Amino acid sequence: MKNRSLARFIVFALIQVALCVLAFVFAAGISSAESEFQTDGSIYVDGTDFTPLAELGGEALNGALSLLALGASFLVTAVISAVLLVPFRFIAIRKDSILTHVEARGTLIVILVCTAVSLISAAIFGGVDCVVVTLMLMIPQILLSVLMYWLCIFLRSGR
Repeated sequence: MKNRSLARFIVFALIQVALCVLAFVFAAGISSAESEFQTDGSIYVDGTDFTPLAELGGEALNGALSLLALGASFLVTAVISAVLLVPFRFIAIRKDSILTHVEARGTLIVILVCTAVSLISAAIFGGVDCVVVTLMLMIPQILLSVLMYWLCIFLRSGR
């Protein structure tokens, strides 16, 4: 690879690593969050036991808070991915850029390796729930990386 394509490749790899770490950190935070609403197990109103109803409401509230945290994290990772990857694609790949199959293959390998390492880290440190959340948070990053950057390099390197 030439100097310009090597610099482009290294910057892309650093962006991918940063985005994977961001997704893993958000997923670990969401997966390790404890329940906010808890009861001591005895709620009596006018002599009637309302404990099951209160616990059901608490579980619904905890689920809604977890879903809200997941949605907010998804939006944050999507915006950060777009802010980093879209301008990088238009700055790094110009009409006069010389793109090779080696760079296209290396870019795809970086995307796959970063995704795999992030999912493996989530499995080790957070369990199955963390893996699912990490994968959901990585969807925008993977789509933008593949569709906007790798596909452009792949199609233009074939000329």
